[in-house]
Amino acid sequence: MLTLAATNTLAGVAGTGSAITYTIFGMTLLSGAETFAILAQGQLGSSASTLYTVSASTTAFIKQIILANTTGSSVSGVILFANGTGAGNQITGSILIPANGTVMIDDDGMAVYDQNGSLLSSILSQTAQSLNVASTLPNNTLATTQSALDSSTKVATTAYADNAVAAYSSSVKTIHQTTADFGAQPAKNGSFQITGLSGLTTGKIVFLSQVGQPTSALTDSIEFDQIIATGVVLNSTTIQVNWGCATNVANSWTFNYWIGA
Repeated sequence: MLTLAATNTLAGVAGTGSAITYTIFGMTLLSGAETFAILAQGQLGSSASTLYTVSASTTAFIKQIILANTTGSSVSGVILFANGTGAGNQITGSILIPANGTVMIDDDGMAVYDQNGSLLSSILSQTAQSLNVASTLPNNTLATTQSALDSSTKVATTAYADNAVAAYSSSVKTIHQTTADFGAQPAKNGSFQITGLSGLTTGKIVFLSQVGQPTSALTDSIEFDQIIATGVVLNSTTIQVNWGCATNVANSWTFNYWIGA
């Protein structure tokens, strides 16, 4: 919000005259009476000139300024001034408004829109930032494709997603098999290692699936529950596997396993 005292002015200029229509919305306060209105409206000239002057004994509160490009060409050099038209009175930089585009300046900051109403750029005020105001990016917006397995909060492009799927698909093409001996004493959880491997990458997740119906000893001969196992690569030659089962199991079990991307 801009607050202007009595006789203060708001001025503006554009690189192309009679191309940018300005509309100033706000409230005036006179003798305790509040009046909400369009305070001024017109077109910017190619020379800086006054757009609005606050009346005597009145305070004006500027709530929103809309600058609309009414032409089919972009217009540069759009600048607003407060209480004068010199460089020391500028309250904006030199704004470029796209063909048939719009600039909105209000309590949330400043935003530039194209002729379709898609947001091109914005500068949020501290209030808007604290509210975490979200904006919708225009269609076909490009961004940097992040490195593989980047687990940060950076924006992931469609290329990043495609690469991740391709890498995962490639990694699961090779399915290995291993047999683990849980020992003679039945238990509901435990661990084992797959050793004698080579070229593994430490820290990668390993997925395991129990193979078939067991022939090993069960303590519950009526009901059998699937063994759930997960693994991680300890080093270039070894995989550590932790397992669990609702049913007590023992002896040897076979698993298919594959290493994640």
